[in-house]
Amino acid sequence: MSSKSFDIVLISIGNGINLVVNFLTVPFLVRILSYDDYGSYGQVLIIVNLLKEIFAYCLNLVCNSYYAKKEYPSEMLFSNVMTILGGLAFLAVLLMGCISPIVAHSLKNDQLESLLYISLVNLLFQIPFPVLFSTLVYFGYASRASAIMVISNLLRIILMLVSIQVYQSVWVLMLSLSIASFLQFLFFFLAVPSSLRKFSYPDKKLIAMLMITSSPLVLTALFERAVYYIDGLMISAMTTTKEYAFYRAGAFEVPFISSMFGFVSIVVMPELAKLYITRDFKRIIELKRKAISYAAFITYPIFIYLLFFSQPLVTFYLSPKYAPSAIIFTIFCFSLLLRINDYQDIIITFGRIRLLFYNMIWMVALNIIINYILIKLYGIEGSAVAFILHLLVFAVVLSWFNSKILGCNMSDIYNFSLLVKTLLISLILVFPVWILHNWVFTSIWFLIIAAPFYALIVYYIGFKVKVADPEIFFQIFQRIPLLNKIYKKH
Repeated sequence: MSSKSFDIVLISIGNGINLVVNFLTVPFLVRILSYDDYGSYGQVLIIVNLLKEIFAYCLNLVCNSYYAKKEYPSEMLFSNVMTILGGLAFLAVLLMGCISPIVAHSLKNDQLESLLYISLVNLLFQIPFPVLFSTLVYFGYASRASAIMVISNLLRIILMLVSIQVYQSVWVLMLSLSIASFLQFLFFFLAVPSSLRKFSYPDKKLIAMLMITSSPLVLTALFERAVYYIDGLMISAMTTTKEYAFYRAGAFEVPFISSMFGFVSIVVMPELAKLYITRDFKRIIELKRKAISYAAFITYPIFIYLLFFSQPLVTFYLSPKYAPSAIIFTIFCFSLLLRINDYQDIIITFGRIRLLFYNMIWMVALNIIINYILIKLYGIEGSAVAFILHLLVFAVVLSWFNSKILGCNMSDIYNFSLLVKTLLISLILVFPVWILHNWVFTSIWFLIIAAPFYALIVYYIGFKVKVADPEIFFQIFQRIPLLNKIYKKH
């Protein structure tokens, strides 16, 4: 296994642990905090994350590119990047401090202003984080970066839980997040090799080059990420903090499953760039079709199971107090039907960045319009539907562009027969579980225990009727050291 592949595995494991920890923290928060406090907590995170996306300025991506070019000494590059981020972080904090009263008034939440002030430190130290993480990974410290990521996030969760359990205060909760961000920054900064931490006078020419190079990436990333914040901001402005609390609690996608395509693409997608150089479009189409098919084969059975049992599972996960969140989760589950493809990879590989940028602009505009109309008509359920509609349009439009770039039909990229067969097999096998749950075993624990058995039967039948070939899973296992040893023994 190459060092780069091993780095991918390490980072994936670290992110996976963080996802699980965060996933298990939410039930605790919703049970302790009031509706208004939990809604306010979510609103603060929207503002902090949005400003972080803007003022981090995609310098982590540019920084890696400049490290690779070796036009400047690494320590000089690191020094100037951190200087830029220091200035941007200061501006971000100043901006959030100025707009806090306006945001609180716009969202009709009196306590939001003070919570944003408490979160200024949180924002300040989150902005440099992406560069520190990418620097460690670039210089071969992926294991160190992943370990620090897990430890610092566990510390963050511990501080959050203590602040809620002991003080039961959302203000103390926000203070704990600020402390955790400072400690995470400190850990990562000290983990960077001392040879890089040799700060020198800023190089104006280098700083200008870095800023110019980053600008197009920032605009594209801003429009891309705006989609994930628009619904929360519009719900907060058009409804109540309590309604937003219901929406935030239910508007989540199952960890791992929502990013399943990324795991499958570890095997098939690294070849895409090589095939582009040789202009082997036929093989590129075959690779895309294979990757999408396997992602769907893994994801669709889980989608069907969640679709049938989202109400009892979400009520158990969040408590009956958040029963209205179940319908939001059910609607969000439909996104799993579309999380089977990287819709941007062909466009980026073929150098059509401008096309992607323009697409992002009108998609954001469309999302705002759909959200406004559906929130007015149906409240938070309407916003969840708007998210799915936006995702569907995004997937169809970019799939159409991909097919035109490759000179093929969409049916050449998507194996629609396999998608339908997988859904039908899943539907047929979920009915016995549904009948048993409704008429015999009504406990929630039956659904939890039955889930893995249902999935295994679906996958087994899928392999038997040749809906999918198990070989690709063996290839994935071979990329992971521990699983590779098990695979070789058998």
